[in-house]
Amino acid sequence: MKATSEELAIFVSVVESGSFSRAAEQLGQANSAVSRAVKKLEMKLGVSLLNRTTRQLSLTEEGERYFRRVQSILQEMAAAESEIMETRNTPRGLLRIDAATPVVLHFLMPLIKPFRERYPEVTLSLVSSETIINLIERKVDVAIRAGTLTDSSLRARPLFNSYRKIIASPDYISRYGKPETIDDLKQHVCLGFTEPASLNTWPIACSDGQLHEVKYGLSSNSGENTETALPEWQRDCVFVRLHDRQRNRSRRIGGVNGR
Repeated sequence: MKATSEELAIFVSVVESGSFSRAAEQLGQANSAVSRAVKKLEMKLGVSLLNRTTRQLSLTEEGERYFRRVQSILQEMAAAESEIMETRNTPRGLLRIDAATPVVLHFLMPLIKPFRERYPEVTLSLVSSETIINLIERKVDVAIRAGTLTDSSLRARPLFNSYRKIIASPDYISRYGKPETIDDLKQHVCLGFTEPASLNTWPIACSDGQLHEVKYGLSSNSGENTETALPEWQRDCVFVRLHDRQRNRSRRIGGVNGR
């Protein structure tokens, strides 16, 4: 049989304190329990670890070698436990966050500085993607997405409310006119998304009650990319805006400037 960690701890305590009674007091155990634990340890090892007299205890040669090794092991175990406890109390390590580009730029980036000041031991890794990913395969700790959580193995909490709106700038309206119907909208330059494709379903109902599937003139998997790709004279096109009610400001998920 192998020695247990409790037996090792009792043996080391007896040696360090110099007596069974003092070890029992320190450990909060009865003298008899401490004595039995050491005897059991000696039986498992097949050697005597202690020389017992009425006045004092001393280590045998085998006990001396065993004590030094076990004491070192227990100290390492205590250090490991302290390190883990400290980690629990002080967050540290690598935190990987995956989110859509606009969320990274407009929602996360303003929070980086205060986060780093509060948790200096945490290293951040920000990744931009627009689709649903496998967190384990991508080694992602936190993913920020819009919609309903469908994976029961994951845990989620709401960060903000988002609302899609169809908008155009005053300059665009004055130049191309204001669309009043879905048929009018088909004549305008609209922006679409290659992913997620659900963003190409605009929040307006057709005559059959179905939501309108936009026919776009320019698309991208990121609204920020779309804005960069547009020529200056086209940067007032219709696009979808994400409104963040909690932060009381607009978050764009389309990719062009508008009011």
